Amino acid sequence: MANNNLQLPLFLTRNQVIALTSLSRSTLYRLERDSLFPKSFKMSKRRVGYMRDEVLIWLTERRG
Repeated sequence: MANNNLQLPLFLTRNQVIALTSLSRSTLYRLERDSLFPKSFKMSKRRVGYMRDEVLIWLTERRG
């Protein structure tokens, strides 16, 4: 997984997370609200980000 991290930025936008996870926007919101997905943070007034490593860990844990 370390090699893949080099190809992704440290912070992911919501659209990048949706593309990476194949989750719909509403499912992403619901999982985040229910504390079942890493929390987003404000990168600027109009942009939300996610920590790349937290999202990758979440994906790995989902695979079992």
